[in-house]
Amino acid sequence: MVKSGSSFAITILVIFSSFNSVLFSQQDSQVAGIWAGRAVINADISLNVAFEIFGGDGQSFSGLMHSVDQKAFDIPVKEVIIKDNAVRFLIPNIKAEFSGEIKGDSIAGAIIQGKNKPWPVTLARYSKLPFDKPGRPQEPSRPLPYFEENITYENRSAGANIAGTFTRPPAEGQYPAVILISGSGPNDRDESIFGHKIFLVLSDQLTRAGFAVLRVDDRGVGESTGNFPSATVTDLASDVIAGVEYLKTRPDVSRKKIGLLGHSLGGEIAPVAASMSKDVAFVIMMAGAAKPLYQVIYEQCDAIFTSMGISKEAIDVNRKVLEAMYETIITEKDSAAAMNIITRKFRELDDEVAQLSETERKQMELSSPLDPKDAEYYSRPTKRFDFFYDPAEYLRKVKCPVLALIGSNDIQVLPSNLKVIEENLRKAGNRNYKVMEMQGMNHLFQKCDLCTVEEYSKIEETISPEFIAVITDWLRQVTAPGGK
Repeated sequence: MVKSGSSFAITILVIFSSFNSVLFSQQDSQVAGIWAGRAVINADISLNVAFEIFGGDGQSFSGLMHSVDQKAFDIPVKEVIIKDNAVRFLIPNIKAEFSGEIKGDSIAGAIIQGKNKPWPVTLARYSKLPFDKPGRPQEPSRPLPYFEENITYENRSAGANIAGTFTRPPAEGQYPAVILISGSGPNDRDESIFGHKIFLVLSDQLTRAGFAVLRVDDRGVGESTGNFPSATVTDLASDVIAGVEYLKTRPDVSRKKIGLLGHSLGGEIAPVAASMSKDVAFVIMMAGAAKPLYQVIYEQCDAIFTSMGISKEAIDVNRKVLEAMYETIITEKDSAAAMNIITRKFRELDDEVAQLSETERKQMELSSPLDPKDAEYYSRPTKRFDFFYDPAEYLRKVKCPVLALIGSNDIQVLPSNLKVIEENLRKAGNRNYKVMEMQGMNHLFQKCDLCTVEEYSKIEETISPEFIAVITDWLRQVTAPGGK
């Protein structure tokens, strides 16, 4: 049973990456080196983690964390604190820390993240990393051939400061600008997922092509302030509009040519923001859905679980469980009453779930017996909105040029959404739009073979050059003198 919306992934550790690594000094070079171990989340789940700690001998300490199984690498350890044999590695980008006690060539301790129970892990010293980092040939190397600036702007209505990176071509002038909007879940400015820095690569390519680009940490992530868990899609859209207002103040940005590019859930947020501001000049929907999120999850589960080899019978049972939750929450506005109904429906489904193989239940994250508490997440006020609002209502208000792209092998946001996008833009009276199904591409717009979620991290390519060429050509047309 997928619980994470249109970004299907294990979210035990919510991982983000950042280029900035602030160095803090302490003594005791005994802690410097490479440490790795297996963090025990619960009886069924554990994750391989590793730390690289640099410095000591009077030098400042710095560090990196790697969540190996999640393909999340180079997460900054921003502070190392040592007192006697006790050590703490602070990892603010994921709001976590590791605390332990040094015992020769091992450190016995635990990872603590938010309000979760500590995850015990014993780290052993290694002479080199006990795994290979994947190659990412599209990530840019410094020095960069363009202007780059770390910036901050305020969303006053939310009481949040949004931090990010602005890039533009090196020559002085006024450039068309693109704001990148990340997908579901709290993301950093590079949209670092599955071992890829999607927005880093995308911003690099667009800047080299002649555009200014703004990419930011989501509110409450990295260097941005604010509360992400309580934010709805419309709240996040207001952060985007604050970004538009910020870019309008820059002398190196063309005020009339500021547009949005959203990936996955960001592809839904972009039309919402465009419907809220006449200053949005264009929208690119990169695997954005046009159906309510609960319907996207129905389709997503069917496609993803099929790709995993799960039987149709098990997938049908999972659909019944999802429908028991979602349809109840849609029709019953009182959360307490909804939970009572869901509890009864779950009891009626327990026998069908119990008949599934243990392997299939684990793959679909179905407990046996079903736990009604799993449904509480969706009945929260913010989630009621995000999961059940209709994106089509906002698409029907978008008058600016729109480019909508979905991969033909996307199993998270299915290509069938393109028809819905086109229908609603036509209803809006919008004649300046283009919808394209990108052949052979997945949800990240990689050229794929198996086209499963698991394959994302195994593909060296972060984004297909063909995809980048399509959006670059379109941007040049809509931002040219006179527009498209």
